[in-house]
Amino acid sequence: MPEILTNHPDVTLDVLKSQGAQCGTGAAPTILTSCPAESFCTLAGGELCVYGPQALEEMTQLSRTQLCDSPSAPTASTASTASTASTASNEGSSSCSAAAIGGELETSAVAGLFFAAACFGLLGVRARRSRARGGAAE
Repeated sequence: MPEILTNHPDVTLDVLKSQGAQCGTGAAPTILTSCPAESFCTLAGGELCVYGPQALEEMTQLSRTQLCDSPSAPTASTASTASTASTASNEGSSSCSAAAIGGELETSAVAGLFFAAACFGLLGVRARRSRARGGAAE
């Protein structure tokens, strides 16, 4: 089950909820057991955990090292807003600040979010159709 890193976790949670996900309800995770309750979502096809850039260290599937050591690692110079640039400069010369990571990954996370929601939706439709025919989910 995926963890999602985005610069706008609240908006991401709202989008997931608008597509039928149950987020922040206190449901017990079966796979993403370390996900904070307010960030945990369940869908018909699985679980999601939504993190903002400041919570990167809490993630279990992705690390700052993985992001910062990649060839396309975000840098403070990729920061697109004054607040992002300010945050990046406050973190010293780090070429991989939480603010830069969030800005760089925002587009990818939103695209991944919609892909995941679509896949979970399709899996749910297949399971419902299979049950309606009296068979097990394929």
